[in-house]
Amino acid sequence: MTAPQQPEFRQPSGWLEPTGDIELPQGDAQHARDEQPHGGELAQVGSGIQVRLADGNDLEGVVAVGRTTWPITVGELYGPDLVELFLAKWWTNDATIPAIRAGRTLVAESLDHLDEKGRPQIVGMAAYGAHEGTQVIWKLYVLPDWQGHGVGGMLLRAVLARIGDQPIYMSFADGNRSAGDFARAYGFVEDHREEQTDMPDLVWMRRDPAIGSVVLRGRPR
Repeated sequence: MTAPQQPEFRQPSGWLEPTGDIELPQGDAQHARDEQPHGGELAQVGSGIQVRLADGNDLEGVVAVGRTTWPITVGELYGPDLVELFLAKWWTNDATIPAIRAGRTLVAESLDHLDEKGRPQIVGMAAYGAHEGTQVIWKLYVLPDWQGHGVGGMLLRAVLARIGDQPIYMSFADGNRSAGDFARAYGFVEDHREEQTDMPDLVWMRRDPAIGSVVLRGRPR
């Protein structure tokens, strides 16, 4: 199977376009144990961290995770000009609203740390969706101070629980070792590489359910 190619300057097919006033779905509150990846919409990670479906009140927090984390993650690979270009394209309210509206964005939040509005601080996010019949994780990021605590793994397991028993793809820029290590730890294998002009290749990784199920319950450090 060939992985889908993420459109450069348009949303993947099937993503809703933001129009006027928005009414976004409210996050679910069904609890699930950390070690049970198929246990509902909300799961807990260790002490004081939970993962749930994003709602409209999470928009600013989701965008903030991307705008904080993405430059640190890929800044050395792309350079400042391209980083600013991609932030303007993929980490704005307008670019983030469609996946929240469609119920395809998850957030990890700290119950012990509140934002200025008194809500639990969003410390990580994941966005996924079907593109030409194939499930793809388009975004999965955790704030730097919260990396290494299992938050990314919990977000990934929550996505896998929602898509069910089917293959899923994710990609990262060649040279991003931490992303590659993370993907392989959760059962992803390299599928192919996509050449990009004047930028690092995109490494497309694929996870098949039969392969990934062995490591799904683990929490790589």
